[in-house]
Amino acid sequence: GDEVQRRYRYQYLYTALLAIKMYKKEIPYEKLYCEVAEDVLATHSDKKLVAIQIKTTEGDPFSYNDEAVVKSLGRFIELNKNFPDVFAEFVFVSNTGFKKERNLENILSNLKNNDPTKLEENTSKFIQKLSEEFSVDPTIVIEVLKKTNLQKGPGIDDIESKIVYEHLSKVDHCSSLSHSKLGSILNMFILSIYKKSSKVIENSLVDYIAFVKDGKPKQQQIELESKVITTELVEQITKSENPVYLVSADGSSLKLKGGSINLMEHKMAAGGIDVMEINSM
Repeated sequence: GDEVQRRYRYQYLYTALLAIKMYKKEIPYEKLYCEVAEDVLATHSDKKLVAIQIKTTEGDPFSYNDEAVVKSLGRFIELNKNFPDVFAEFVFVSNTGFKKERNLENILSNLKNNDPTKLEENTSKFIQKLSEEFSVDPTIVIEVLKKTNLQKGPGIDDIESKIVYEHLSKVDHCSSLSHSKLGSILNMFILSIYKKSSKVIENSLVDYIAFVKDGKPKQQQIELESKVITTELVEQITKSENPVYLVSADGSSLKLKGGSINLMEHKMAAGGIDVMEINSM
């Protein structure tokens, strides 16, 4: 159980990394959707979609024949078949990359740079394998592989520190924050992405949907909106720790001094409130 959670956490962390890079305009994405068709579905600046699979492994790097790799490519093939001309790119992300002698990048490069009739033996065999396994014409496999790119993410043990020091600290309004503050912001990213990935909607839809004519489409729209990460959300999260406010029942707000914040955190922790929820508050 703990190992599974660790792998999911890596997925949430990598999604947070994509969100930060999107906010800084380092990648041409406009929105990210959590667990919609893929681990992450991005809307491209040209309005097409990018499907992103995030996979982790312990020890040895991936081989292109590994089950996890083949299954991911099968998902890309299925999406491309069901939604032709919708996807601009398919991305396979791993924490380790590929073995040198079984590197999927070699196959993709061979395919993208050569005439389909003049491919290396390994490339031709792999195309045939995917064609037979997923019952599609080899031309569809070739089309998908030509749109597939590989990304090697940080290691499973150092991804958090890399996000904090190499990315989050480079956001303008976060550059002066302490390590602990940056860690709190990253935890809030994880909590938000977890909720979006888990199909969590704050308010019940049952009564509302029962009284509207377009109930089912409306529900799907609200569910989809609950899964989206925008640049506005990234800004809201990255600015949430500076300054800190508490809001009372009568609507007035109180700005706390540094020492008071620490005291309040101690009181909340003593009351059994989870540390991630304290950070979010």
